[in-house]
Amino acid sequence: MQHVIDGLALGLPGGVEVVWVRVSYTDPGRVITEHAQLWAADVLLLAASPAAGPWLGAVHDLVIRRARCPVLVTPVEG
Repeated sequence: MQHVIDGLALGLPGGVEVVWVRVSYTDPGRVITEHAQLWAADVLLLAASPAAGPWLGAVHDLVIRRARCPVLVTPVEG
């Protein structure tokens, strides 16, 4: 993930602030989007991961639907 951030930062105007958030499994999409709103995030960068369960859906999908800013999804590095 860090190499994706570094590559994107080169093309962005001004400084880049990176915030890593540890979230619980209860509703990580909600936690991420709430934090992003509090920080007035310009963009969210997430690594795509498999769904947590048949009833939840993938976290990145939940964030895309709930976020008030652009969301960039990159594959999980293997």
